[in-house]
Amino acid sequence: MCCFCDVGGCLFFCLSAREEASQILNIKITIDQINGRVPVIAGISSPSLRLAVNWGKYAEDVGADATMAILPAYFPVTNKEIYAYFETLSNGINLPLFLYHFPAITFEIKANIREKTGKGQLVDTSLMGSLMCAESLVLSAPAILNQEFPREIRAEAGNPIYNHYKAKDDKWFILAHLQPDRYWPNVCRALGMPELEHDPKFNSIEARGVNRKDLISIMDKEFATKTRDEWFDIFKKEGLIYTPIQTPTEVVNDEQALANNYVVWYDHPALGKTKMVGFPWNFSDTPATIRREPPELGQHTEEVLLEHGYTAEDISKFKDEKVIL
Repeated sequence: MCCFCDVGGCLFFCLSAREEASQILNIKITIDQINGRVPVIAGISSPSLRLAVNWGKYAEDVGADATMAILPAYFPVTNKEIYAYFETLSNGINLPLFLYHFPAITFEIKANIREKTGKGQLVDTSLMGSLMCAESLVLSAPAILNQEFPREIRAEAGNPIYNHYKAKDDKWFILAHLQPDRYWPNVCRALGMPELEHDPKFNSIEARGVNRKDLISIMDKEFATKTRDEWFDIFKKEGLIYTPIQTPTEVVNDEQALANNYVVWYDHPALGKTKMVGFPWNFSDTPATIRREPPELGQHTEEVLLEHGYTAEDISKFKDEKVIL
């Protein structure tokens, strides 16, 4: 059971220009709020190694149990740069350091091996391995600390403006503000409740954390007064960070899913034009395509047997003996 405190500003999101003092405050607030109930892993990613090391040392001083960092780059870098960053960071702090995987960058390692040796290699993966990698943040805690993240309770979210809510039309959405003090005035305006901005119960990240149940209850009641699309119009106007929680039907009709060929149309010989799940990757020169429909039961039996040397008489006999359909 761990609480992850993202103070690095670059984990999943663009780099932050906030001052070092505010990052350090985030670590202390989180540890004070958790108050020893569960271990705390402090995110310390920064484009500045000096800041990352400082955050790691401060996290240890105020009682964090471990740290986590991702390489602060969104473009491929060399193996030397990858290793140098994490080696310097790990040597500068005493707490355990989780390394968060960024495949788009670290894929360069495999490519460099091929370039240097002239040899390719077998790349093996599986659904299980892919899903475990996608959940690496959650699984790292039990792997290293032998403890698990607690199951989140929506009505008790520590940051009420990083939470999911239901609109009047029973459609759900997510508010995703990892800088809650910055976006709190915008949220209040969007809710049509400007009086909440300076209410002592909610006017700081600490206050909202302590009174989270009351605030989430207020937000639940207000969000139930408009449809999701109506709220999204308001959120866009106020500059909030939000996204819909889609049903499977909404996903396969999503504009981005269609534009990226994650969902494609196929002319099925029996069913006609049919929408199907496409491919999770795109190759510029050799794009993936659906070449034919799935075979019906026994559809290619005779074809395969003929290719392996059986005669039409043999196949007829197999049918008479019910060896094949």
